[in-house]
Formats: sequence, C-alpha cells, structure tokens
Amino acid sequence: MTASSVTLLGVDSSEVRVRVRCSAGFYIRSLAFDLGVTLGTGAHLTALRRTEAAGFGLDRAVPLDRLQTAEGADVAAAALIPLGQMLGDLPSVRLSPEGVAHVKFGRNLGPADAVDGFAAAVAASAGPDPRPIRLFDQAGELVAMAQGAPHARGLLHAAVVLM
Repeated sequence: MTASSVTLLGVDSSEVRVRVRCSAGFYIRSLAFDLGVTLGTGAHLTALRRTEAAGFGLDRAVPLDRLQTAEGADVAAAALIPLGQMLGDLPSVRLSPEGVAHVKFGRNLGPADAVDGFAAAVAASAGPDPRPIRLFDQAGELVAMAQGAPHARGLLHAAVVLM
C-alpha cells in the first residue's frame, strides 16, 4: 500500500495526468481525492489504466479484437499464464513425492518433505512480516500455498491446496 513513484505526465486546463508505480492495495482513487483536497479544488478519476500487475505488463495483453476471431479461443489459451508463474516474487519450495502426499493429507511439512528451498521459505514465513510460500511438485506444478505452521516453529503448513 505504498506509492514508489508519482510522475506528472501533463496538465491540460482542469485535468492532470499522472503515472503511479505502487504496491498492491494502493488506492489510486484516494490519491486523486487527496490531491484535490490539498489543492483546494476537489478531484476525481476520469480514467484508470493498469499497465502492470504481479510483474506482467501490457506486452502480455491480447487485444479484444484478436479474441473475437475464429481463432480467439486458441489465442486466449496461448496467452494464459500458468498458475505457477504467478506471484514469482514469493519464495518457493520444491516438494518430494512424500511432501506432496503430506500436503494432500493436511500434514505439516518439514525439511525431509522438500527437495529444495525449505530453509529460505521457513525464514520468509516467520518474523514480523511473514510471506506466503509457493509449493511445487517435482514436475514444477504449483500444488499449494503455504504459511509457517501454527504452533510448530520451523515447519510449513499448506493454507490453500490446489490439487
């Protein structure tokens, strides 16, 4: 919920255009309102264009007219981003087959359940700002999202199971 940059792009009579780079949860409409209060004029959005989300930009977007063609379904399918590639900035753990089975049965995960990434994931899931952890099987498929295991320090627990 932070703006990392606000760039003035132009002023045209009563309209101001800005580019904002911000984190998830930042309210652009509130920024417009606050600018209006500060300037003593009032303000609101007339347009909002998201140009990037979760590290994916407009270069991955497919124009609507391409989707409305006879090949539209194939174009859409080819443009889909695999779930495992989403949230790529989050830590991940590659699980052993036993670890995948433990996820299915709701068991906590320990170092023996992981092929790699376990220690870094546990560290990221602890502390004052815990991060969710992506859990992958050996084929690279996202199988769950995990968090630090409640009441079991040093372990992970699948919070959302996708299989």
